[in-house]
Amino acid sequence: MTADDSRSKPSIDSAKEKIQNPSAGQILWRPVLWGLGIQFIFGVLTIRWVVGRQIFQCIGDHVSTFLLYTNSGSTFAYGEFLVTNQGVFAFQ
Repeated sequence: MTADDSRSKPSIDSAKEKIQNPSAGQILWRPVLWGLGIQFIFGVLTIRWVVGRQIFQCIGDHVSTFLLYTNSGSTFAYGEFLVTNQGVFAFQ
């Protein structure tokens, strides 16, 4: 057994324990199925429907604009040098 085998073995064992967990029957499947359904609907909207793609493009553009505002605010609060050269991450 090499050193790499010994490091990967605990993660495999813990994965087996999670799969064989007796409380796995307590999973609430309704929210899981709702989440998968919503993801499927969003996928169909963006792949098959031009208007759906345009809606998500618009949302993405608004998020990008908001992030530019946070960058401007960080520049105001911390200064140009810190934001551009040091990479201040606070509230960006």
